[in-house]
Amino acid sequence: QVNADCAYMCCAGIDAERGFTNAHFEEVEVKRAMIAASRRAVMLGDHGKIGHVGGARIASPDEISTLVTDTDAAPADVQALRAAGLDVILA
Repeated sequence: QVNADCAYMCCAGIDAERGFTNAHFEEVEVKRAMIAASRRAVMLGDHGKIGHVGGARIASPDEISTLVTDTDAAPADVQALRAAGLDVILA
């Protein structure tokens, strides 16, 4: 059993409708377990991952509290992610 206050994870794809995805199915299961064991989940991903959809879904946007991405993210993409309920931090 793992109990975490906050889980920080990365992913291969970020999409406002399809959520956070990855290509490695075994990693997806571990990340899902960490989300379930955490009080808060933060996803980390650069702007190049926004709009990409991998083969397996890690989580929907409403399961992740915050996305940290870089300042090169397109404003329209950031707006769509925020409209999906994510707190988006540009760093």
